[in-house]
Amino acid sequence: MFVFVGYILKRARTADEKLQYGFEGQNLMVAYNVPQELKGPPSTRTYSPDELRQNATDMRYSTIYEDWNEYVLEDGIAVRIKNTAVEIVRSDKTDRSGDPIYVVNTSQLLGFKPRVKG
Repeated sequence: MFVFVGYILKRARTADEKLQYGFEGQNLMVAYNVPQELKGPPSTRTYSPDELRQNATDMRYSTIYEDWNEYVLEDGIAVRIKNTAVEIVRSDKTDRSGDPIYVVNTSQLLGFKPRVKG
């Protein structure tokens, strides 16, 4: 399961300035139904990012497919977003089902297209 929570900020400092856009987001990655040999004792503990990275195993991976998501804002500006995995590690910590917790470091690539004046 992948959950992406994000929002786009739009603001103008004064009435004469052009609108400025910024982006803030958060990623949460949870893996379920892992092979039985990767399971460990269940834990209900909440771990800090540093704790999850201690004794973590770097996971090699191949990118199968990446694509842009495009959104048109009410003011006509098109926003393009691509989420790209930069690093994936498997922690030695487990969740309440005994599944290992994975830490995925991602980068969001952003693009803005001005509206076409008609």
